[in-house]
Amino acid sequence: TIWYEDSDLDNYGNPAVTLTQCVQPVGYVLDNSDCNDTEATINPGATEVCDEIDNNCDGSVDEGLNTTWYIDNDSDGYGDINTSQISCTQPEGYVGNNTDCDDNDSDRYPAAPALPDGKDNDCDGTIDKVSQEITFEAIPDMVEGGQEYTITVSASSGLNVDLIIDYGYVTLTGNIITPTSAGQVSITAYQNGDSNYETASSVTQTFCVNPPKPVITTLSEDPYLLNTETTENVEWYLNGSILPGAISETYEATESGNYQVAIIVDNCISELSDIVEVVITGIDDLSTNSLEFFPNPSNGEIRFRFSESNNDTWELTIIDSKGVHVIQSQKVNFTNGELDYLIQNRIDGLYTYILINSKNDQVFRGQFVLK
Repeated sequence: TIWYEDSDLDNYGNPAVTLTQCVQPVGYVLDNSDCNDTEATINPGATEVCDEIDNNCDGSVDEGLNTTWYIDNDSDGYGDINTSQISCTQPEGYVGNNTDCDDNDSDRYPAAPALPDGKDNDCDGTIDKVSQEITFEAIPDMVEGGQEYTITVSASSGLNVDLIIDYGYVTLTGNIITPTSAGQVSITAYQNGDSNYETASSVTQTFCVNPPKPVITTLSEDPYLLNTETTENVEWYLNGSILPGAISETYEATESGNYQVAIIVDNCISELSDIVEVVITGIDDLSTNSLEFFPNPSNGEIRFRFSESNNDTWELTIIDSKGVHVIQSQKVNFTNGELDYLIQNRIDGLYTYILINSKNDQVFRGQFVLK
């Protein structure tokens, strides 16, 4: 039998070294397919590894393990298809893809973000534009004929922003608004882009130019007619509360109190007018069958007179229109049914008096004006 030397003891023999004998010699085997009998890791049964050696003796080196690598001059992770190497390990400066459209510009590669540089950054064959946004600060409500206001608006691109008045009565000079007439105003900001930037989404701000503060005039006191000069809608107020249905420029006051008015244009409302105090006088309101009060209005000197003689002691309370007790439960004496009283430190306005007889709990109440 022919035996083949197995110097590296990997059970594969060297075809160049043989012995012929009946019994297997030590260090010999029947196989003769070893291609390197000095290295036990190299034989037909070995696994091919990436080491530039024919590990499995099939006549090929690193078969199935080699990859084509492409130079990446700009170190952006994308290679140049025109310059490559084949190796089972990645050479320095090379990458595994070949999709770079400009291997000398690190801002240009597939999926690169758009830049305002006039280039095809993402290698899709078209020049890229950067998106932009408009920042347009809210515009506060203004007053007809009031102060100018400077709009604050900008684009993230730094390009100039155009402003257009959609509706409303204002003038716009550059970024400066001048309110001319009352009503709602809408202004839209635009930026249409350029060769480097996309068109921005427009932004609109809506605000009010409110009517000026109205003035109430008294047309007559019998009936008590109040008027404000306007052709617009109005709201009348009594003691701070809206009077339902009172929307005409003239209002007939039928009860005493503090009246104000506001003007409304296109849902934009003015500041409330100054208060006009109204006192509805008459026997039914400020007198009773047994007590008279005069004068009304008064300069601070007031008189109570009973229709019948009365010398009792009473408690007098006087309250202003805000509910403050100017005089509280002060004992006063009537003489022959009359009482003269001087209100000290008086302030013009509407007041309520209350007289209480502690003997019989009789109460008299009325309103009067100091001016």
